[in-house]
Amino acid sequence: MKQELEILEQKLNVLVNLLNELKSDNAALKQKTSQQDEEIKSLNKKIHEATQKIENLLGQIPNEELL
Repeated sequence: MKQELEILEQKLNVLVNLLNELKSDNAALKQKTSQQDEEIKSLNKKIHEATQKIENLLGQIPNEELL
């Protein structure tokens, strides 16, 4: 009986250690995801600004030059 409890305790310790590792990994992934979300927002803003500039430049070209 004592040996069975010791085995169970060891298994629980392994489980707790794995749980702590997963919590740590999850926190790191959440931070990385948040950073990547911010980067995506920034890049989308830059794309939008570049698109606006191109559209403005195209609007300045006289129509006969487009043909």
